Amino acid sequence: MTTVAPNETTADRTIARSPDAGGLDPLDPARLWFVTGIESNFRTFLPDAIEIGAAYGFDCRILDVSDLVAGWREKRNDWVSLNLARVVDRVQDFRALGESVSRGDTAVFLHLPQGDLRSVWRKLNRAGCRVGVATLGVVSALSGTERDGFAKVLRRALTRLVKPAPCFWIISGRKCVPTYRHFFRSIRHTKLIQAHSLDCERAIRSPAGGACAGAKRIVLLDQGWLSKLPPGAVPGVRYPPVTADAYGHSIRRLLGILQDTYGGEVVVAGHPKSDPDHTRALYSPYPVSYEHTGELVRQARLVVLNSTTAVHYAVLHRVPILFFTSHELSDSIMDPTFRALREEIGRPWVDIDDAEASLRRFLCECRSQILSTNERYEMYERDFIRAAPSDSSLWNVVFGALGQMAERYGDNARAA
Repeated sequence: MTTVAPNETTADRTIARSPDAGGLDPLDPARLWFVTGIESNFRTFLPDAIEIGAAYGFDCRILDVSDLVAGWREKRNDWVSLNLARVVDRVQDFRALGESVSRGDTAVFLHLPQGDLRSVWRKLNRAGCRVGVATLGVVSALSGTERDGFAKVLRRALTRLVKPAPCFWIISGRKCVPTYRHFFRSIRHTKLIQAHSLDCERAIRSPAGGACAGAKRIVLLDQGWLSKLPPGAVPGVRYPPVTADAYGHSIRRLLGILQDTYGGEVVVAGHPKSDPDHTRALYSPYPVSYEHTGELVRQARLVVLNSTTAVHYAVLHRVPILFFTSHELSDSIMDPTFRALREEIGRPWVDIDDAEASLRRFLCECRSQILSTNERYEMYERDFIRAAPSDSSLWNVVFGALGQMAERYGDNARAA
């Protein structure tokens, strides 16, 4: 593992260790596990996180739990291409999970604990780990959509018994806690670490900021619904929420209308978990790119999406957003979350299944509104992207706070 010393300047960042960042002994590093099962979600930041963590006295490793989580078991994560295979433990069962960790280790979940991940959380907690979660790329969502009633109250009470209580919670905005609080049994004793989102980190490190003047391109942010998870991977949910024929026909028609109405090139930013061949066939003849989504968005005249964390790029760079839905998406159980995002940002939206004449008329009549931004962008940035206005590195904030926790934990253990 390449170690970056505190205050060492690299090609694209300065790693500055503050005096109160935690005095961990670099000769006896604290073990920290990033718990995940999907490499493609985090391939752009895990190498940096592991490198910077070493500067703060952490022996950072990756706990690949894909074999323990339904929907992830067939996933073959490509850790080799990231040069991270040497720090990955892929556990085959819960016995191996318990043997991989030691008492006093820190475990950072990169996903909200639900389903099989709760069992992983409980096992690590029983093994004596300090277990917490990082929500560094969340979007606005409704915490619940059912009407209050006996069934809902009973279900909520029973579910509460198996929900975890995190030791720490790394958040990226002031609304992260009220929005996602229902995933946890209690946060009364949880340390909240205020940081910013992964997309914000990339924007801070980008040599150019703000929207690109004179931009002409229209960028569609793909969700990867049809290829990132197999049907039935989400228990009790109709997944994927769209069908290839209906969605493909309507979204390609919308892109054509947008191009006719506003001009410029149309580019699809492919979802990192989607199958490239399937995605290119779905959106043909429009080109699909899997590189530099943030820069694609920054250089866009208009960004088109339903619901994705990549909306952060558009908000940070103040690029106009057009949301879309469809008959299938509106009937999906996920529709309340889709609606919550577009209502939070306050942007125009269209139903891609509407009649072509209706779509063309709306896009023409609302042209000035669609191709401009509003004051809600700044509010959304504070609520979900950046907990506090700061250009400090995300990992300096996170590892500094975790270092202090580990130091206090060591002091308490010695006192006991």
